[in-house]
Amino acid sequence: YNWLRFGNPLELGYGFLGWRTDPEIVRWGLFSYAYLERNLHAALTSLPVLLPAFPFVTFNPEGLSLLITTPVLVMLPFLRGWTWTAWAALLSSGLIFLTALMYANTGLVQYGYRYAADFLPFLILAMALAGLRVVRWPVKALILFGVAVSLWGAVHAGWYPFTADLDLRIRQHTLLRYR
Repeated sequence: YNWLRFGNPLELGYGFLGWRTDPEIVRWGLFSYAYLERNLHAALTSLPVLLPAFPFVTFNPEGLSLLITTPVLVMLPFLRGWTWTAWAALLSSGLIFLTALMYANTGLVQYGYRYAADFLPFLILAMALAGLRVVRWPVKALILFGVAVSLWGAVHAGWYPFTADLDLRIRQHTLLRYR
């Protein structure tokens, strides 16, 4: 398919994008350790933006920390039932996460950490295999907080109810934020 589409079976389409003018990508390529700091910030420490007027808090269009959008992850160090399959799932998750952290892009406009969907299934599996139990109230509270944060983001950003003008609203939000 790529051969017919781009004239090269190994071309994925990146060669036709405008990134060639981005000095960082020209210098470091699409994957590099040079992007670790920016991507670690987007994934783990990016906070909501405080505003001086209503609604007083908005999401950061570069994403929110996984610790805010998926707070159940704070339970990871407290799990004690690590089996070899749990470790394998954790290692898989970590390798995928590391790859995402070395990518040139944080994901553009997004509510949470865009590339979390790539590794979170393996991380949640690892946590379940290592003994995470949803029946315990701290785990339930963390999950409910994450759901509430996601609902707030969906409503606040205008992404719910989902309509045809979603792309327009995202672009308007981004333009307003960076004026």
